[in-house]
Amino acid sequence: MNTPLITIDWTLVIQIINFLILMWLLNKLLYKPVSQFLKERSEYIENSIRQAETWEAEAKKLKEEYQEQMAQARKEAQDILQQAARQGQDSRDEIVANAQKESNRLLERAQAEIKREKEKALAELRDEVATLAVLAAGKVIDKNLDQATHQSLINNFIEEMGDN
Repeated sequence: MNTPLITIDWTLVIQIINFLILMWLLNKLLYKPVSQFLKERSEYIENSIRQAETWEAEAKKLKEEYQEQMAQARKEAQDILQQAARQGQDSRDEIVANAQKESNRLLERAQAEIKREKEKALAELRDEVATLAVLAAGKVIDKNLDQATHQSLINNFIEEMGDN
């Protein structure tokens, strides 16, 4: 009963052939398709990673462009505000200057009117004072003055009042 574990006969050859056929079938039906699937999956993942990196680079570029545009827009808005402030200040200065000129013109006109009225009032006052003085002097002298002397007194009095 001592039989060897392995005997070389036709069963061993058939087992070896069966094993080789099984290996060939596994290679054809399992190993190559799985290997092909893993290779395709690996390529797909690599392509996805490259695509994601490309998209990330584009996103960074777009973000930088956006930030530059926002900075430019802020600067333009600030410039517009400053320009509007300057224009407002210029308009205010112009309105104040025009108002000052108008005020000065009205003041000068009022002063000229006051001066004319004053001169008119003084002239009327001189005439009235002269007439009153002549009448008073005439009553004092009791009508001893002739017409020429009377006119001379009036003219002298008016000249004296004009000098004062």
